[in-house]
Amino acid sequence: MITKGEAAMLLTAINAHHGNAQWDDLQLDEFYRELDKRNNIQDMRTAVVRFYATKSDKWMRAADINILCKKIRASRVPDENTIQQLAAKHHVTADDYWEFKRRVVFGTAREAQELGEAVSKALEQADRPQIASKPIARQPTVDDDLGDLFKTP
Repeated sequence: MITKGEAAMLLTAINAHHGNAQWDDLQLDEFYRELDKRNNIQDMRTAVVRFYATKSDKWMRAADINILCKKIRASRVPDENTIQQLAAKHHVTADDYWEFKRRVVFGTAREAQELGEAVSKALEQADRPQIASKPIARQPTVDDDLGDLFKTP
């Protein structure tokens, strides 16, 4: 999630492509509100550069940033075959595969980690013991005896 100051920097960068047009607080508030909170600042800067590399005559909107950031995140996610090869290389068991895959995909897409870093973190987290829920010992109640009413002697 970005700060309002970072949103102001992006809006200024966008307006620089249009003769350094000035923006006001209302425009900044609306722009900031419309940005997808999953976007990180590096992806948004990249989106602005890519947008104006091909469309210098159009105004970039928050929706354009969101669309391009989504594509950038998707491009970082490794394909299924790559994930399977990495899992086999690191001896990930079948039981742990889905958790490994989820952590690699999440790390590369959302946290903007490089593939190697996401794999390392996924393996590191897999080595940590998980907190298991402990079954609660149930005390017998008066209602438990009602079942005996329907038993035939």
